Amino acid sequence: MKSFDYVLKMKEGLHAKPAMMLSKLAMTLKGSIVVRKRNMKANAKNMSALLTLRAYQGEEVIFEVTGENEDEDIKKIKEFCERNL
Repeated sequence: MKSFDYVLKMKEGLHAKPAMMLSKLAMTLKGSIVVRKRNMKANAKNMSALLTLRAYQGEEVIFEVTGENEDEDIKKIKEFCERNL
């Protein structure tokens, strides 16, 4: 398992549009992607689960990637975060 922390920069945080985009990206990846915020966690491949995190600007989320292509998957998720979160 590989992981990284990310502080949300966008004013809206992880709202519907970026949650949908993140889940679409996650579905293209081979590994399992979990997003954590404090004691909550969500499967990144499930948009509804991502929205339950209620992650807002300035809050830290942790992305955990497990699977075959962890390094490649983490790179893609980091790029997504920098552009969209």
